[in-house]
Amino acid sequence: MGHSSLSYLRNIEADILKIDMFYIRNMLNDSKNMAIVKTIISTAQIFGMKTLAEGVEDVETANALKVLGCDYAQGYFYSYPLTISEFEEKWIKHNHNSQSGLNS
Repeated sequence: MGHSSLSYLRNIEADILKIDMFYIRNMLNDSKNMAIVKTIISTAQIFGMKTLAEGVEDVETANALKVLGCDYAQGYFYSYPLTISEFEEKWIKHNHNSQSGLNS
């Protein structure tokens, strides 16, 4: 008691502030969640931190977060959970295709 969770932001040694999926999932249909997301992004920017949104599941939410200045996002819109080998296979395949023609 007596301390706000926000007071910890002054002293925290972190580069990224994660936005819980609870606020992300309904932000387009709930003005209070949208206000919270905007506030988190603005606060992170003031403290020189990046933001990461959890639970992004559609293009509309991804686009809204981009407009709001959110730096990173994760969720089913981008990929379902992968094993390490699945990730490596997709990452290597993607990077090989996007870097074809470049000398290593």
